[in-house]
Amino acid sequence: SEKALAEAESPYQYIQILEDHGARLLRFNEGMADQSEEYPDTPYTGRYWDTVYPLPNLSKAEKPRVLILGLATGTIARGIIQTRPPGSVHVTGVEIDAQVVTFGRQFFSLDKLPKDQLEIVIEDARTFLQRTDETYDMILVDAYANQLYIPPHMASQEFFTLAKSRLNPGGILVANVNAPLRTSPLLTSIVKTIETRFPYVDLYHVPLSWNRVIVASDQEIDWEGARSRMPEELGPVYAGVMNERGDIDSSTGTILTDDRAPVELMTDAMIFDAYRR
Repeated sequence: SEKALAEAESPYQYIQILEDHGARLLRFNEGMADQSEEYPDTPYTGRYWDTVYPLPNLSKAEKPRVLILGLATGTIARGIIQTRPPGSVHVTGVEIDAQVVTFGRQFFSLDKLPKDQLEIVIEDARTFLQRTDETYDMILVDAYANQLYIPPHMASQEFFTLAKSRLNPGGILVANVNAPLRTSPLLTSIVKTIETRFPYVDLYHVPLSWNRVIVASDQEIDWEGARSRMPEELGPVYAGVMNERGDIDSSTGTILTDDRAPVELMTDAMIFDAYRR
């Protein structure tokens, strides 16, 4: 029983804020996919977003600095901050669409998060990376245009080179890719492209979803050690992540570059293929 709370047409998309069984949802265009989800009394959603909350502790930093490219209305920012002791993490969220952030303040928790732990930047993610000289312990790439498409300029070798230059040594790159199969060309191509820049690349799948989350670093990823660095309450979510971890064979993928990154074509082919199956 969805109830519409607000809608707006921004320069980038049609935006809806809905309420369903006590959850607030953010949706773009005519989409079926939710871009953010929030319950008033808990940061947990039972979906993809939760699985990212433990990941800052893959870095050995005392107070991890996290950069989210594709903030939306802040589900992951809230989850990372509220599941940890006050002041123990800092999040910078980059969102291209100012209207989305306005709704995040009005209908979600963006305004309730501590100002000294969350910085919000309205800008294209890659432009921000080029402009900033800050470095981070984790960078999450979670931007989608028109609800379905990873922006091609955020999937290329040049982009991952830039992202790597903004990571501290031992820092973690995390990329959320929607793909129905481990063999989907979009997924294998993004993994293969990341592998040209990062020597250590892992992947986990969120059950009952298309979300496949790539985790990469310039140093061996300390999956085991991370357990002792994260708050106990994140243990169950992290156990789920560990359970779904696995290698991926990227040999069939194509290396994506700024000159050639047919991300939309690959996405369309993947969706049509899934419907056919």
